[in-house]
Amino acid sequence: NKLPDEPQTLCLLAENYLHKYDYDMTNRILKRVISLYPRFSWANRVMGNLCLKMNNRDEAFIYFGKAIKFANDNKDISYVYFDIARFFISEDKKEAIEYLKKAIEMQPESELYNNLLKQLSSEN
Repeated sequence: NKLPDEPQTLCLLAENYLHKYDYDMTNRILKRVISLYPRFSWANRVMGNLCLKMNNRDEAFIYFGKAIKFANDNKDISYVYFDIARFFISEDKKEAIEYLKKAIEMQPESELYNNLLKQLSSEN
């Protein structure tokens, strides 16, 4: 079954498979997107999330770095920081808070980010 070439569609598919814990299919789709569109921030961000799920932190941060480098705007950058913050919530709340603050710097109007920061800060 042939995958489409359109990067947004492929990233939506990859995220869907990631949420279903089908890491092989997620990886297959993202490798295709990144081979066709290496500067596509969204694909690099999702690949970073996949690497985190597969306990490959070093590689994850390489992809997150690319996602930030190739981001179209501050909103895209905030998504990367938010994803990293979500990962750290269960492991290291202080680290999660630091990444959440970075996300808020990029998108200060985000109610989600600000509310989560308040919640995490009150738990410490």
